[in-house]
Amino acid sequence: MDKASSARRPIGGRAPIAPDQASPSGLAHWFPAFAVMAFVSALGVVIAGGIVRVTGSGLGCPDWPLCHGHIIPPPDIKAWTEYSHRLSVSLLSVFTVFLLITGYARYRMSREFALLVLSFVLLVVQALFGAATVQTELSPGVALAHTGIAMALVGTLALIVSGTSPWSTGFANRVRYALARHANAGRYRRAALILLLLTYVLLLTGSYVYRSGASLACLGFPLCDTPVGAGRRLQDIHMLHRYAAGVVALAAVLTVWLTWRLDLPTRRLKWLASIMFTLMAVPVALGAGNVLFQLPDWARLGHLITASLVFGSVVLLVGTVWRRADA
Repeated sequence: MDKASSARRPIGGRAPIAPDQASPSGLAHWFPAFAVMAFVSALGVVIAGGIVRVTGSGLGCPDWPLCHGHIIPPPDIKAWTEYSHRLSVSLLSVFTVFLLITGYARYRMSREFALLVLSFVLLVVQALFGAATVQTELSPGVALAHTGIAMALVGTLALIVSGTSPWSTGFANRVRYALARHANAGRYRRAALILLLLTYVLLLTGSYVYRSGASLACLGFPLCDTPVGAGRRLQDIHMLHRYAAGVVALAAVLTVWLTWRLDLPTRRLKWLASIMFTLMAVPVALGAGNVLFQLPDWARLGHLITASLVFGSVVLLVGTVWRRADA
């Protein structure tokens, strides 16, 4: 094998995921920017959806895609709250289409481009479930699926961001280079992936708590401390979310501990894991405060937003350590 071929091989001797794009030009040059914009706008969709949920504006527009039969909603706060969520989805759609176009210019028909296609498919499915949520008048099952697909889209876009420059060609690639030669890299990657799956399940249980009306079924913390009565089913749903949060906390502690024990040449992976763990404390505090003190709507919205940020940070961590390192 000649020197040129050897220089193009990724660490570990495996074929690269995509063609070398160290200096992309034309449409490909804009791919990293659209990746970030799509990811940020996806978080914006989640936040707008949270505002709709907290304010009880889910049926502010009882029809779809119009609102009360018109393109422009009537002068009603709930109608405009729901409509703002739809506008945020429209903005995400624009960024995702441009992400697909620039991604094709950058990667052509590679496995990396398949991830971009997945993000577009998730966007379409999420929009369809959003329409179904309105048409079924907020059916809990349909609404839960809508939330799950939305968070899967956020995770997919975060994974795409973790593989774009300058993130990928800078800090993340140095981490992958070091992990490729570390004896405990496999155990660490598995721990991070398990944390990601558990965090996703935690988000779904939180959504189910709200959709089922179990948000205040338990008025104590960390135990329920509410007499068992007619609301036993709602109490079980509420406590399921807390148990899931406890499991995620243990998995996060293990992941952070393994991160610090890796002793990699770069400390930035430790910073990323530590930021992720610190972020986790915020939704826990807001969730406990809402139960104990019945905080106002902004606290419930903050709980949702920070939980979404935690999920995004976990995906960034997993995307950083699971991708292959380029030489």
